Amino acid sequence: MDSKKKQPAKKMGKKQFKNYTLLNGVPITDMPKEQLENHFLQLQQVVEHEREERNYYQLERDKIQLFWEVTKQQMEEKDALLQLKDSEVDEAALNHLAEIKLFKQKMKHIMFECQQYIDERMKEKTSEKLILEEEHLVEVNHLEDEANKLKDQFFQLQIDNGNAIINQRLKHAEDLCSLHQQYQKETDILKSKEVAEIGAIRHRLERDREKAIQEIQKKKDMHIEHLIQMHEEMFQQMKNYYNDIIKNDILLIKSLKDKIKDLLRKECHYIETIKNLEAKNDVLSSAFNDFLQIKSRHLKKVDSKDVFYFQKKQEEKSQKILHDNLSGKSLTKPQNWKILENDLLYFQQTVDGVPNISSHFVNDHWKRRNSW
Repeated sequence: MDSKKKQPAKKMGKKQFKNYTLLNGVPITDMPKEQLENHFLQLQQVVEHEREERNYYQLERDKIQLFWEVTKQQMEEKDALLQLKDSEVDEAALNHLAEIKLFKQKMKHIMFECQQYIDERMKEKTSEKLILEEEHLVEVNHLEDEANKLKDQFFQLQIDNGNAIINQRLKHAEDLCSLHQQYQKETDILKSKEVAEIGAIRHRLERDREKAIQEIQKKKDMHIEHLIQMHEEMFQQMKNYYNDIIKNDILLIKSLKDKIKDLLRKECHYIETIKNLEAKNDVLSSAFNDFLQIKSRHLKKVDSKDVFYFQKKQEEKSQKILHDNLSGKSLTKPQNWKILENDLLYFQQTVDGVPNISSHFVNDHWKRRNSW
């Protein structure tokens, strides 16, 4: 800051003054006093803030300057120490090289002494080796002589053993011949005995076999005769059984034929009766129609309600009776005739001037029914 030269203050011209003539879009001349004071206070606050920041940055710059000087001094001290250490390292390296040279010289002396000792020991060992080789050769020769002697003894033993084996084989062959002759004699004796025994056994077995065959033949003949008798009896029974069955079938067929004839006869009779009944039904239907005509003539004299009720009821019953008569149910249901009779009586009581006709019709109806 001190090293910097102070710059002269710039003079404000008309242009710069013109820039400050407006404040927040309002000319300074037109602003009131209070607003100017407020603006002045704001500017003072800004100046104070800038001054505080300047002092803060000044302190920071001084601290940095102080730190830089301290570190510079420390760096110089460390450089001096480093130079001392480098000089010490160089001295140590020189001392180390001198020690290495001295150690190498000592090693040369030691290696020379060791080589001399090795040469001496090699000479001693070679002499000892020669002595041992001579002794070994002597022992080998001695052992070879002993081995040759043992081979001669072994060969002699083989010869003796071969002779003994031959003698034993000859003796064994003689013994085998004598034993073979003895066993041959014994086998001949046993064969002769065996042949005699086999002949006796064969003769005895032959007799037993013939006896057994005769017994079996007798049993077989008896069994055959028994089977023939049984078969004849069973055949006779079967023949009788089937004869009975045939007779029964013939009788059954005859009875069935008779039944069929009876049924045909009854069928013809039923057909004739049906024809007669149909003719009688025709007569009854005509009589019933006449009755309906008579009833229609005299309906005017009866009360309208009774006529309607009776007419409806009478039509239903008459249709039912007529249907039953036509279908043949009147033969099996005689109650229909009673219903018809009751209806006629009711009609006779309700209609004036009709009782003679209705009674005549009922009497005629019952006569016809009895004739059926």
